[in-house]
Amino acid sequence: DTYYIQTLRDLDLYKFNSEGCIGITAGASTPNNIIEEVYSNVRAKF
Repeated sequence: DTYYIQTLRDLDLYKFNSEGCIGITAGASTPNNIIEEVYSNVRAKF
């Protein structure tokens, strides 16, 4: 599955409870602080 989010508020981590692998990609125009915020929260959960 693929989920498009713009900010951390759009991310529902409970959707990923049964996933064995999660990948994060970002476009060149995505601010680094958004990428880091999402990455940190996903990493803390898994």
